[in-house]
Parts: sequence; structure tokens; C-alpha cells
Amino acid sequence: MDRQNREMNTIFLTSQANKVLKGIVPLLPKQPSEYKVVFIPTGAALYTDAPWMHADRDELVRLGFIVNDLGLDTASPEEVASATQDADIIFVAGGNTFYLLEHARRTRFDVAVKEAVSAGKIYIGSSAGAVLAGPDISYVASFDDPEKASLENTKGLGLVNFSVIPHAGNSKYKELHDAVLIEYKDWDYPLVLVSDNQFVVPIREGWEIMDV
Repeated sequence: MDRQNREMNTIFLTSQANKVLKGIVPLLPKQPSEYKVVFIPTGAALYTDAPWMHADRDELVRLGFIVNDLGLDTASPEEVASATQDADIIFVAGGNTFYLLEHARRTRFDVAVKEAVSAGKIYIGSSAGAVLAGPDISYVASFDDPEKASLENTKGLGLVNFSVIPHAGNSKYKELHDAVLIEYKDWDYPLVLVSDNQFVVPIREGWEIMDV
């Protein structure tokens, strides 16, 4: 990634953030200890055990970020507005994307995060958090149960104009990935496969995938 695009970028979309944060840190203009992170674990709230979410949070702490949690499923719109305004980085962890979107709308996090990114704050999405950043989340209905949420539509945050398919190359998801690529081959948005050891950033001409 050239220096000009690197300086412009404030969005990092990952499959499994704990594996690639060490590659994102050098692209940030400041040291981790200078960043306040609001950590959104909401997508994992439906699961009895969510090791992927805890691994992401633990890695942020290990790297030196100042981390504060914000559960959209229990927060008020006022709390969400205050937390996003106070943070330097908004980190959205993985889980059920539909449930995550429902509470992003209920708390107006969808509005707050767009304002934050427009103001130059950083967005890091992990798995469902990466899917949420795109224009629409309907393509992950075979990965996440849409019935776990009450949604009028599946419009995403629209922070980027492409759609991340996380966990590319993971044999556990190969059949699902293949089916999605066939079903959505003529979709309105580009589908971008991202492995657990990669992250993707938007650039002027689309996106760039970075290997770690």
C-alpha cells in the first residue's frame, strides 16, 4: 500500500482480528497506548462460548490499546453516542451479524459510527464486524441465523462499497463460501474473500488485501 493511501485509511476489515492486529498497528499513525478503543462484543452475545471475541479483545490489550467495552444489546442510544465520541478506534467483534445489525440500529450506533469514521476515527471489524461495514449483509444468511434478529431490511453500515466474506480458505466454511459465490455472482456489490491471516482496506480504486 503506498504512503498516500495508507495515511487516508481509517477502516480495517478482518476475518480474525487477533491474528492480524500486529500487521495493522504499523499502519496507525500513533502507538497503541495512545488509542482509546470502544470494543463492541454484541455479535457474540447469543453464544454460550465466544472464544474468537475474547481472543480479539485480549490481543488489543496485549498490544497496549486502552480498551472499554460497549454492549449494544444493553446500551442506550445516548451511551453509544458518548462512547463513540470518546473513542479513537471503534472495534466491532464477530458473531451473529443480523443480531449485531438489529442493535446497531436500535441504539443508533449505525449513525454514530458513520459520523465517527467521517471525522477520521478508525473502524476495525472482525468477521461479523467486517460484514457489517459493507452495504448489505443478506449474503451471510447461510452463516448466521437471520431469525435471531428482527430487521426490516439487511442494509449494512455502508462504510465500504464491497462485501467481505470472512474465513476464506478455512475448510469449515468451504461449502458455504462456494454456495455464496454462486448465488451472489451477479450481486450489486463485489464479494471479497478474506482469510484469517489477512485484512482488507478500502482504497480509491476499490480495496487492497494485506497478508500478515
